[in-house]
Amino acid sequence: MSLGGGARFPVLPISPDGLVSEDDLLTAQVLDVDEAIAFGDIGLEELRLPSGRRVSVHHVRPFSEVRRWQVPPIVSFSREELVVAGLICAQPDDLLGLVAIGSPGDLEVERADWTAHGAVVSVFDRSPTPMGLLMTQLRGQSALARTQNKLPTYYAMAPFGASATVIQVVADGGPTFQECVDFWNMRALRPGEEALSLILRESDLRDAEVRRNLAQDIEKYARSSPAVILRSASVSAQRLVAFRRSMGISTHRGNQWTEHLGGRNRDALTGVVNVNPIPLWQNSRESYTHLSAVDHYLRGTSTCQPC
Repeated sequence: MSLGGGARFPVLPISPDGLVSEDDLLTAQVLDVDEAIAFGDIGLEELRLPSGRRVSVHHVRPFSEVRRWQVPPIVSFSREELVVAGLICAQPDDLLGLVAIGSPGDLEVERADWTAHGAVVSVFDRSPTPMGLLMTQLRGQSALARTQNKLPTYYAMAPFGASATVIQVVADGGPTFQECVDFWNMRALRPGEEALSLILRESDLRDAEVRRNLAQDIEKYARSSPAVILRSASVSAQRLVAFRRSMGISTHRGNQWTEHLGGRNRDALTGVVNVNPIPLWQNSRESYTHLSAVDHYLRGTSTCQPC
């Protein structure tokens, strides 16, 4: 999960007829990928990018062959760390859990590896409490976070706005497949590991304790103004604005963003709604232009829109 198919690898969905959308091909082009890896029984042998460049597609072993994809936990943790380390995994058919928490290809094999060294492995509740969904993402005990241990990754050089918390809000019925892909790719393209990318249900943000904890963590990580971006394809902008206000975070005015490279943002926290952060994390105008078209449902919102 830390390498191929993991949290730092964008996903390019393939349609039943073996096609990849133009927007997804733009993602691959901006990343300047050398090759793609394919899971499942598909006949795709190469990707042809909008630039005309061809990228080979390698067909790989399934995730169920755990040792081909994830090193044993004793390699990433000391025995002392494993005794206190917990691992929370989503169930294979839990779409929200998989995108927020992650899961190994074979839960029983992974469970045996972790418990052999004293760690506790638990399965994420498919109907989590609001605080349960939030804190599992914040505490770093999820399968995604644990299997990234000591493997920091960075994509962009001199990224801008990298400390802003990004919260993807989905309807209470759960995310659509496309919402999962969009959130996964946004998190994968985020430079560094120091900031927060969260996916929450609308009902989670109605919980006062969730909003209080979120406000504290947003302030903890904030080195930019705006300090938080709330995004959604299924919850109205008006509701997102109301949630932002209820956390005591003001509207970010104007189109100027500020990054405090030397430390925390000491100004009053501000936030924006339905802004695509990906272009801010790139360091060239070419990337800025191309990536603004990658977002599947919030295209053209790469500058701040006051709400």
